[in-house]
Amino acid sequence: MPIYDYECAEHGTFELARPMSQSGDAGICPDCGSKSNRVITAPRLRTLGPLTRMSMERNEKSRHSPHVCTSGCSHKAAPAAQNTDRSGKPKLISYRGPRPWVVEHK
Repeated sequence: MPIYDYECAEHGTFELARPMSQSGDAGICPDCGSKSNRVITAPRLRTLGPLTRMSMERNEKSRHSPHVCTSGCSHKAAPAAQNTDRSGKPKLISYRGPRPWVVEHK
């Protein structure tokens, strides 16, 4: 359920978790009980995990100035996959579970 910010004239801002269908309704101040208007704020991106936040920031940066690797590139390559054989080639892995998306022909 989304969290919305409301502002009471006496007690300042407070948060309410409510359904999206009630987002436009006035909020009731938990201190004095008066009706308060909703305040539009920036999204709470800091509540995301650090890896998710870093990947979102990297994607946004790449959108405007993508990094092109060259022979002198300073970043390290991604670690090799664990599913490799002795020659370093990736192993083929078959799916052994049920396949509900496959139409069986008999």
